Amino acid sequence: MSCGITYRHHPFSGTSFCLFLLALFFLVMKGCTGSGEAGDSTGSSENLSSAGIPAYPAWFLHPGSISEENAVGFAMASFYEERAAERAFHNGELAFRAQQGLIISYTTFWEQLPDDSFRLTGEEFLTDTLAAPAQDLHLADFATVNRMTISLVSASDAITLHNNRVHPGPQPNWVRNPPVSGDYAYAVGYSPVYYYEHESWKRAEISALKNLAQDYEIRHQRLVRSLNGASEAITLQESELRVGEIQVLERWRDERNSYVLIRANRGRYAQAANSEFSVQESNQ
Repeated sequence: MSCGITYRHHPFSGTSFCLFLLALFFLVMKGCTGSGEAGDSTGSSENLSSAGIPAYPAWFLHPGSISEENAVGFAMASFYEERAAERAFHNGELAFRAQQGLIISYTTFWEQLPDDSFRLTGEEFLTDTLAAPAQDLHLADFATVNRMTISLVSASDAITLHNNRVHPGPQPNWVRNPPVSGDYAYAVGYSPVYYYEHESWKRAEISALKNLAQDYEIRHQRLVRSLNGASEAITLQESELRVGEIQVLERWRDERNSYVLIRANRGRYAQAANSEFSVQESNQ
């Protein structure tokens, strides 16, 4: 048997050299599989590490447990760590301002199918801030995790942080069953996990705001178009509200999706218009 490659003046014959390479390959593979990633001693943490889910600062996963006067900013990680932290801090300032007061407008368009079910065919989502830019914000902490730089922006000097990193853990109950309260409105949003993880968390927050807005519908309009004897129905649903004291309470992720739990003070809601329902038909 021959390797197919001959080395002049090599101490090994062709067959011996092939066996040597094969043995070296198995040694390398054994070292790779046995060198697992260091982590917590619990089985759940080891599973999360092996699944590629990193550990995060506790303040990132559980921001509602530290203070209401904080926000998290995201940015893509960079070789220049300080520049990435500055971008994340700037985005955190914008997030802090949005949490103080926000106008949310969300419109969806639905097509009615022959079996009377509906299919989403388009949407429009807009937000505008109500509060002035915050003053005296400071960078309480920042970290780089999984190609993402995150900054904790705070208006409080008395914030207490525990500089430990934690894994997301098992799926929390709020992912499927958001809390119910007379004083607060809660909403959960999610997004697929992307290579640049900061995009996942931003989209999850937008998803939560959309779900929050859907509970405050101001217009429901059904348009019917007839063409050559066939009718096509499009339903428009529009939601708009003004809200203050929005807070991200929890974050969680698994291998596929990122989830965010937000809440808003019901006492500071003011719908932008009176609810109305109308049906319009047009024949074309």
